[in-house]
Amino acid sequence: MGAMFTDPHRRTEVITAWAAASGIGLAIGPVLAGVLLQVADWHAVYVSTIVLGLITLGVTAQWVSESRSPGVRVDVPGLVLATLTVAATVFAQIEGGRNGYGSPVVLSAWIVGAVALVLFVVVELRVPQPMLDVRLFRSASFSAVMLVAAVSLFGFTGVSIVLVLLLQQAKGLSPLDAGVRMLALLGAYVVVAAAVGPLIRRTGFKAPLAAGLGLGGVAALALAGQGPATPFAEQWPLFVLFGVGVGLVAAPATAAALASVAPAQAGMASGAVNAARQLGSVLGPSVLGTLLTTTMLAQLPNRLAERGLDGQAAAEAQAAVVAGHTAAITQSARAAVGDALGAGVQAGLLLTGIVYLIAALAALTLVRNRPHRITS
Repeated sequence: MGAMFTDPHRRTEVITAWAAASGIGLAIGPVLAGVLLQVADWHAVYVSTIVLGLITLGVTAQWVSESRSPGVRVDVPGLVLATLTVAATVFAQIEGGRNGYGSPVVLSAWIVGAVALVLFVVVELRVPQPMLDVRLFRSASFSAVMLVAAVSLFGFTGVSIVLVLLLQQAKGLSPLDAGVRMLALLGAYVVVAAAVGPLIRRTGFKAPLAAGLGLGGVAALALAGQGPATPFAEQWPLFVLFGVGVGLVAAPATAAALASVAPAQAGMASGAVNAARQLGSVLGPSVLGTLLTTTMLAQLPNRLAERGLDGQAAAEAQAAVVAGHTAAITQSARAAVGDALGAGVQAGLLLTGIVYLIAALAALTLVRNRPHRITS
């Protein structure tokens, strides 16, 4: 994107269109999945991914221009070490929630990820054509933009998933009904992400980044104060507010990253901010999912007791939840599970709200509005 559109204003317009297009995919996905689950089984959901992937491959081959610079070699060691760092970190996070963060496998994964990260930095400082020039992180503004990009998708994907679980598992809605209600959040994201371009040109990067994260943080904290019994009529304005907040962040984060480096490093900066976004999108569901599960299991005994279930009945309900076989439990036990799950969702929303507000402060204090060069 940085190589194809060198004019900053034109590039900002293209970035906003790209951000909106990604939001359209996120908005359509839950509804399409809900329709497929209504008419077929869960295997059908993957068919749409295959079809869309093939279509995208054909469009890319036909119309996307080549941006490769002549004489530039692929940084294979950097690529391998970066992949190993991310893979080990994500594996440790996911498996830690299942088997405990002190288990030998999880500790080994953390160590592998840490060692791979150190080696990645050492290699990137020495190779003549690094995949990612780590000297860019000497800029507090560039580092803050990477943090903002990761945090925004951490919350967006993580909150979307826990809200879907709240709607389906705690409120008892079908996948299609849950997907339709999520349009309040995802639709707001699409509209704002597409329209934020003029705001960037008027105010620069700092204002929309800080405002978006602040609004998203407030919305997440407000949603954390609600529960499974809260009617959707009281929830959807907060869904919209959260979508507006994340929509304000998507395009400015990428534009700020490209403006933070020299033109020759625009492609590198674009790849770095996109990698940060994708890392956040992976960590969001894994971290919030782990927090939801652990909170739910911790809350479940008390929730069962509140519903008048104890002894053998409570033990059977807890065993069914752990095994994932909740269809056969009683209505009272199912209500208790919904209450416990709601507590897990609230914990995830609370964490997201706090993280968003911290990132908003970082954007407000560290991100620069004007392009600047990174000195080596």
